[in-house]
Amino acid sequence: MPARDANNATWYDLRYAEDFTPRADALDDASSPCLDASLHFDDMQHVLELRPEPMSVETEPLPGRAVDVDGKIYLVDAKTCTIRVRHCDGSEVPLLCDGDVFVSPAGLAIDLRGLLYVADRGARRVVVIKPDSGSVQNIFGIGELSEPVDIAITANAQIYVADRAAGSIVSFNAHHQCLGRFKPHNLEGIPVSPKPIAIMVEADGSLLVADAGYPRLLRFSRDRKPLTLWR
Repeated sequence: MPARDANNATWYDLRYAEDFTPRADALDDASSPCLDASLHFDDMQHVLELRPEPMSVETEPLPGRAVDVDGKIYLVDAKTCTIRVRHCDGSEVPLLCDGDVFVSPAGLAIDLRGLLYVADRGARRVVVIKPDSGSVQNIFGIGELSEPVDIAITANAQIYVADRAAGSIVSFNAHHQCLGRFKPHNLEGIPVSPKPIAIMVEADGSLLVADAGYPRLLRFSRDRKPLTLWR
């Protein structure tokens, strides 16, 4: 039985036939509970759940970090808007590159070639850097991104960028050409624009998206269909 605390109480008790309504898409006598907006019934798992409460304050993205095949860790220094490199021996040095290339770096990702991708939310673009030399290899997403805060790259070099202000995930191919975008809504379809703040690709190619609009983690298949999270 779902419940909220006394400051925002929602108690629900289903006892009688009138508490349920026949499902329009069902071939048998299947029914679903009659719910108010604060509740959701998962037909796949037959679980009654409380909908997450929307965040009342804006959540800042976590400082980005990425790890290469040699174990070096790349970290965003939010105070100086630079990137630092932490070696396996614990030493840490700044990533030497054009000092004006970043406005407000956020998420980081490294592709199979070892190139570092930086989601720059302040400049509304993605910067590709060769870490060894610090040279800028490409800049893309200009005019296609509103507030890129995180980035993830698949094994076949497809790039996903979490665009928080636009409430969408924007995809690019290996040549950094935009393939399209989608709104990360999951199975319950909460009718509020999401605010994706973090994204990662799992081994099977599915996507995990952290929604800062509602405190939840969303999961999608490779063809962007919403999936149920494990419990």
